[in-house]
Formats: sequence, structure tokens, C-alpha cells
Amino acid sequence: MLIGIPTKHAAGITIFGDYYDLKSIHESIHSLVQDGPFSPSLGDFVLGLAYEIRHSYQNDRQNKVFGRDSLDQVSYRGFDSLWPVILVQISLLRWAASFVPTSRAVQSDLYRLESCIEIALSEISPQLSHDCLNWMRTLNGLPENYLVEFVTHQSRIYVTKYNTKSKRLQMILRLLEDINPISNEYRAFEATMVNLAKEQNCSPSDFEDNAEWPAFRW
Repeated sequence: MLIGIPTKHAAGITIFGDYYDLKSIHESIHSLVQDGPFSPSLGDFVLGLAYEIRHSYQNDRQNKVFGRDSLDQVSYRGFDSLWPVILVQISLLRWAASFVPTSRAVQSDLYRLESCIEIALSEISPQLSHDCLNWMRTLNGLPENYLVEFVTHQSRIYVTKYNTKSKRLQMILRLLEDINPISNEYRAFEATMVNLAKEQNCSPSDFEDNAEWPAFRW
């Protein structure tokens, strides 16, 4: 099974699972990216989730013991992810699954991820969980030329500008809604990137945010 635990300061979620569940989800993500209607940049963005999951089942991230007593204690492996990142990644995976034939195993993995997200968000706020899940259902993919670095941009704002739990909970839905390619915020970001690309004689999609992030509270 998967267990999702919201981080202390509402930056994101820590997802734990056993080796077999995590490996199965990793394979399902790769199959959806390989067969789904992803542009290279969107595919790479979604594979970022598979990357974290792979390192988790390889025991390169976190470990936590679960269980009520010594008879049912298990050690699960896990990883952290920011809310603005993982909510978009899982939404895109569900969107891709509507375009390609999927096995019961793939559907099961998607439902487990979605359930994990829903339960963790509900622990923070049932209303927030409801609103975020509705947003996830309405994200009908993203255009091929979408500048996925905008999601990183939004995530940086989420954890640095809004550095307390209460502020983050107030802003998460708004920041997610801004990810829509017709939002004023995305259009302004796109215009900036287009102008920079013209100056440097490259494509706007060539830019990557490799700057070191400031310390923030998870």
C-alpha cells in the first residue's frame, strides 16, 4: 500500500510504500509517458516523479516504520514532493491514461496515487482536498509548447514567498489555477521567456531553472 503524510508546514507530501508497490508505480509512469501524448518537456516533467519513486525503492531517500505493534511492523521507503509539482504530475498521468489502452495494474497504480493525495490533503483540510481534486480533474492536459518551467516557478513562490502553513493553504489553489496556459500569470511568464529566447537566439523551452533554491520549511 501507499501512505501519504502531509509535511509539517504544508509544503508538500511524503509518500511511503513498499518496494513492490513503488516499483510497480515507477513502471506504470514510464509506460504512460512512453505511450501517452506527451511532448518531450512534459514527459520529462512527469518522469521526475518516476525518478523520485525509483530512488525510493532503491532505498536512496527516506525510511519509516509503520505498524501498531511488533507483529505488523513494516519498514516503508518514501520521498518528498511539493504540492504544486506532484498534483500537476498526477493530473497529467490521469490525462494520458485517457488516450492509451491501460492495464488494470496501471489503473490500480493511478488510483493508489490519487487516493494517497486525497487522504493526505484531507488531513490538512477536507475543503482543500475537495477543491484540489476538482482542479486535478479539470486539468485537461497541457499544450505541447507549454513551458513546464512555470510549474517550477510557481513551486518556488509557494515555498519561499509563502513560508507558513496558513499562508500556503490559502494560496495553493490559486497557484495551481495559474498553471492554466490561458492565465495572466502564465502568459506573462511565457512572454518573458520568449523575449529572453530572442535575445539569446534559442527556444523558450531551452531554459532550465538550475538555480539553487533557498532553504525553506517543508
